[in-house]
Amino acid sequence: MPTHEGLDIGALTEASRRAVLRLFVRRGLLEPQATQSMSGWPNEGLHVHNRISLRAGDPASAAGLARFCSRAPVALGGLA
Repeated sequence: MPTHEGLDIGALTEASRRAVLRLFVRRGLLEPQATQSMSGWPNEGLHVHNRISLRAGDPASAAGLARFCSRAPVALGGLA
């Protein structure tokens, strides 16, 4: 699996996917059976992006990354 500075991105993506699905089940957004069938999908919709790095003492970059992460993944106005 691809690594980035010692991190196994595939393992990190899989752990994140499982955590998100468990959260959805706990909140009643998905049935446990649905998460089991989703594990066989070739693209489950979760990706760990590892190409952005921040340097210590660079608050402008940290703020920019925080703004990017807080954006909605879909423009809600386009769904109507």
